[in-house]
Amino acid sequence: MTETESDGWLTLKEANTHESGDAIIRGQVTYIFAGNTIILEEVDSEGKVHAFQVYDRNGVTSGSYPMNSVVELKGTLSIYQG
Repeated sequence: MTETESDGWLTLKEANTHESGDAIIRGQVTYIFAGNTIILEEVDSEGKVHAFQVYDRNGVTSGSYPMNSVVELKGTLSIYQG
């Protein structure tokens, strides 16, 4: 699915190859750790799993990212430590 087809958001597969900058991503919450980070995952049409680590500077509070829910997040994409 492209940005146009997905109404402006990036799939995780697209986000992993997207240049740094503002974006909206959508994925399923599969892991929460460190009080400020979640892992989103999705399975593409070929059965491949794509994952994305999301840092929330406001912190991950109870219920803010329910496990296994699909969330849409807006923020800035950047490469962290290569």
